[in-house]
Amino acid sequence: MITNTDSKIIEHKIHTINNKIDLFQERLEHFPTNVRGDFTTVLRDLKRKREKLKNKFVRLKEASDLVSEDLQTGVEMAWDDLNMAYDHAKERLIKEAS
Repeated sequence: MITNTDSKIIEHKIHTINNKIDLFQERLEHFPTNVRGDFTTVLRDLKRKREKLKNKFVRLKEASDLVSEDLQTGVEMAWDDLNMAYDHAKERLIKEAS
């Protein structure tokens, strides 16, 4: 079973990435239409990965001790995937802005 401390750490990570994705979307709205169009898929992918992470976290919190280790690994992998995707999208947007 996930500890309260681990749960709070994951919740903080999810909250932080939510803010980053929201800020990314807000910044994107100030770009020309053709650039925004290119990033629509990227933003959709970030949101899909975010939902996947949230769903895995909910399952982890509800899991028994027997499966929680596997689910925690899944949450960590989903976090890494989302975080890398966000960093890549941010780098692309910065390049587009310059």
